[in-house]
Amino acid sequence: MDEAGVRKVIAERNKDLIVEIKDLVNTSISDLKRSNESIASQQMSEITEEAEARFRSSLQQKEQ
Repeated sequence: MDEAGVRKVIAERNKDLIVEIKDLVNTSISDLKRSNESIASQQMSEITEEAEARFRSSLQQKEQ
């Protein structure tokens, strides 16, 4: 194989690597988004529970 052929093979492999890296980055970003959404959902649930507990407590204090 001559130098031009080697360069062509290298260029094709580089393109393949770039596609694989792009897919990996996209997958990683998606995983991070899902993780953040899960954490945000959990935090919102905790905030809601705390707010409900405070509301119930304030109602009980008013009743007394």
